[in-house]
Amino acid sequence: SADLEKISNMRVFGHLAGAVIVATIFADAVPLYLLAAWGIALIMSLWNAQRLDLMLSEIERRPMARSEFISYAIGIGAVAMVWSFALLGFAPRGELADQYALFTVIAMLIAGSVVNMSSVPLATVTFAGLTGTCGMARLLLLAPWNRVRPA
Repeated sequence: SADLEKISNMRVFGHLAGAVIVATIFADAVPLYLLAAWGIALIMSLWNAQRLDLMLSEIERRPMARSEFISYAIGIGAVAMVWSFALLGFAPRGELADQYALFTVIAMLIAGSVVNMSSVPLATVTFAGLTGTCGMARLLLLAPWNRVRPA
């Protein structure tokens, strides 16, 4: 439907805006080739997710096949894994404020998914589940007991 296409375009725009913010934040801490590779991976995964969205545009009129469900979950999972890489690969290289800014960008993407992708809850659950798990792991690594400096 036209609504799903519009929502999918909004998701792509939100992710790209978030990527620009993240690239700006980590430009001094992460090598350019790594940021570029991450950006390309994000664009490719978003292109695939949007392609899958458009394939499911008439899903209200028919049942979803198991293969479509699995393909869609993998497609959204790929987007989540690219963001998870930023959490685990970029965050340790930045200042504490940079790391929290990255968490904020991902939280914004999850909130946007909750609001805009309510018709496709699998997208929100998959993205939030994967990035949330990596975020929790990253926060455990940031915990105060990991920052104790020897005297």
